[in-house]
Amino acid sequence: MDGDPMKWFRLYHDLVDDPKVQKLPGETFKFWINLLCLASRSPERGLVHLNAGDLAFALRMDDGDVSAMLDDLLKRGLLHQDDDTLEIHNWEGRQYDSDSSSDRVRKHREQKKNEGNVTETLQKRSGNVTPSVSVSVSPSESVSESVSESVSVLEERFERFWSHYPRKEGKADALKAWKKLKPDRDLTFRIERAVQDQAANNWQGKERQFIPMPATWLNGQRWEDEIVPPKGTVVQMQQPKHRHPDGLFGQEILDWYKNNPEGTNE
Repeated sequence: MDGDPMKWFRLYHDLVDDPKVQKLPGETFKFWINLLCLASRSPERGLVHLNAGDLAFALRMDDGDVSAMLDDLLKRGLLHQDDDTLEIHNWEGRQYDSDSSSDRVRKHREQKKNEGNVTETLQKRSGNVTPSVSVSVSPSESVSESVSESVSVLEERFERFWSHYPRKEGKADALKAWKKLKPDRDLTFRIERAVQDQAANNWQGKERQFIPMPATWLNGQRWEDEIVPPKGTVVQMQQPKHRHPDGLFGQEILDWYKNNPEGTNE
């Protein structure tokens, strides 16, 4: 029926690459998924109007465990809170009004009615005449939803990059550079890894002004830079304990080591 509430929500497969989610402890991850279900079931989708005690009762959990997990999710930015109302982070960016079948069907019928393209055919079922409405999906709606989903995924990947980059300045310019780059999942992973490696090596101990601006780093494809250990790092190389006598060359050296496997002390 058109009035039935939605019984599903979108969960994207790139969740497996989201560090904020993947670093969640097992029980907290389960708790977060349950919150998504409650937010989807809520009359105001994306919001959960329950305090910690009510959540504990609804999910059959201990009050203390619920409070601790809520604090963890709030600190990680996966959840926002206003009094007793919990808001799932970026719900509107990941879920769409068009997902609601009732809204979608209603808008489609209104559009067809205005265009005068509603056609009714008569079908006979068990001797009864039943009107049937011919419905087609508007290509413009499908394209619009696909573009919105693509932009949402792109911005979600940018937020992951931004959370790792040590110099958090010029976010708007960095986002513009990111959208121009349009990195896929594999390139996003390479970029995140490069930021972490360069932060631990190339930029270790450097003042903020000596770290490239995020937009500059992206536009210059600086994830390709060589990893340089910080100054003062000593790389110890093992010195040979034995060596051949002076005065031997080429094949003579090989023959000497062959006949003297233990070498000779200096």
